[in-house]
Amino acid sequence: MNQAVGIEVSVRQIRRWGRRVFDTFFCSCDSQLVPFGKDCVWHVRPDWLRPDSIVVSAGVGNDISFEKELVDYIGCKILLMDPSPTGLRTMSLATNQRPEIEFQPIALAGRDGSIELQAPLIAAEGSYWLGPSAASNGNSSTTQFACRSISSLAREHGWSHIDLLKIDIEGSEYEVIEDLVQSGLKVQQLCVEFHHFMQGVPITRTIRALEALRRSGLRFAYKAGSDFTLLAAP
Repeated sequence: MNQAVGIEVSVRQIRRWGRRVFDTFFCSCDSQLVPFGKDCVWHVRPDWLRPDSIVVSAGVGNDISFEKELVDYIGCKILLMDPSPTGLRTMSLATNQRPEIEFQPIALAGRDGSIELQAPLIAAEGSYWLGPSAASNGNSSTTQFACRSISSLAREHGWSHIDLLKIDIEGSEYEVIEDLVQSGLKVQQLCVEFHHFMQGVPITRTIRALEALRRSGLRFAYKAGSDFTLLAAP
């Protein structure tokens, strides 16, 4: 039994090493990228941002250190979106009340209307996720949330482009990317976590999304696990 456990641990270590090596070849690591955030770290080009840049961030969870550090460094305003009880609790903290951050308790999705999200698999982690419907998986623990599409938000605000878009939205990113590409809205920097490790989400869906983004003019600049940074091609 101990030998079997040792082999299993070795296999996991080899896989982790392999993923790290794969990541180094997967993207053209941009030397100008800078990490922002503590628990949730994202790599962006701060030299591409100004105080008047259009920055949209979808997904709060338990941590908005990325957004706060970006505001402190750039002086920009951020539209931050998350409808979940977890996000609402995080944004109710006095330390997260920043005039530069406009918080909207709605979900970013591929359409306007409502979206059904599953309750967190891990209560302490708190992420509401886009999984199979309650009818298909026998789980009645779902909640309806109001949602908006990025193309609709752009029309409302008169955006001709977005300087930085961060989406960490537990499976809803695929619909958002489809809407983004179809709308033709240009994004200078895109930070996204893909969730092909979730139930019912094949890795081929991530591959198709990345190819669509590449065709739209974005290039890979950073990858760590399922977190990607893509930049507009020069």
